[in-house]
Amino acid sequence: MSYNYLKSLFKWSLFLVPVGSLTYANRHFYFPGLYSCKEYDQAEISDHSKKYVQEHNLVSPKITQAHPKKDEHDHFFEKSILHKMNGLDIYSIFLDKKFYKMLVDGSTMTPEEKQEIMKNAKLHCVFNTNNRVQGHLGIVHGGFTSTIFNQIGANLAFFVSDFHPAKTSHLNVTYKKPLKVGNEYIIEMGVDKIEGKDIYLKGKVMDSSGNVCTTVDTKFVKTPTDTFYSKELEREIQTERKAYDVIKLLPERLFGSHQQQETSPSENTQ
Repeated sequence: MSYNYLKSLFKWSLFLVPVGSLTYANRHFYFPGLYSCKEYDQAEISDHSKKYVQEHNLVSPKITQAHPKKDEHDHFFEKSILHKMNGLDIYSIFLDKKFYKMLVDGSTMTPEEKQEIMKNAKLHCVFNTNNRVQGHLGIVHGGFTSTIFNQIGANLAFFVSDFHPAKTSHLNVTYKKPLKVGNEYIIEMGVDKIEGKDIYLKGKVMDSSGNVCTTVDTKFVKTPTDTFYSKELEREIQTERKAYDVIKLLPERLFGSHQQQETSPSENTQ
C-alpha cells in the first residue's frame, strides 16, 4: 500500500468511526423502531395467524407497534380505543417484506420497482376484541369495524403517499357476517389504484377459517395538513434514511479517492 493511500484511509477513519457510532446508537437506542422488525410474536397471535404471516412473508416493524403504546397525543383510535377503553386484546400490524424494504431503503430501487410495489402494497392486521367494543351481546359493534378499517387504511395511505397525511374521502363498508367478541380476525387492506392525490383501497376482515366477514372500499386524499402523528413517523423514517445514506456513500468516496491516486502516477508517466 502507498503512503498516500494509508494517509487517506486514516483521514477517513477519523470521520467514519464517530459517524458509524452515532448511526448505531440512533438505530438501536433512539430510533429502534424502523429497522427492527419481527416475523410475529409467538405469545400473542394464534397458530392460524402465524401460518398466515409465514405464508404471506410478512414482518412487523416496531415502528407500527410503538405508536399504539404511546399516550402522548389525542388520537381517537389509539388513545381512546386502545388506551382508555382497552378494547383490543391483540392489535398487530404486518407488512410485506418487499414493501417494508422499500419504505426504509427505497434509494436502492428503481422508480419502476417502487411503482410496482406501490401498486400491490398491503397492510395486514391481526386483532382480537373484547366486550368493551361490543354492540349486541357477544357481537363486535359495527362502528368499531368501520373505525379499524379507517385506521388501517389511513396507515397504508400514509405509507404509499411518501409519508404525507391522507384524509378519508369515503368509506363504504359491507357487513357479511357478524364479528364475535373474543375471536381473532385478520384484516387485509390493499391498494386498488392511485390517481394523483387520490388513493383507492380495498379491504376485508377474515375469520380463522378464511371466511370473509366484512369488506370495505375506501378512498383517501393526500393532504399537506400536518399532524403530530404523521410528523413523528416521518421524522423517524427520514432520520434513519439520512444516517443510512451517509454510511453508504463513504466507501464510494474513499475508494473513489484511492482510484484517482492510483491512476495519476501512470498518467504522469505517459
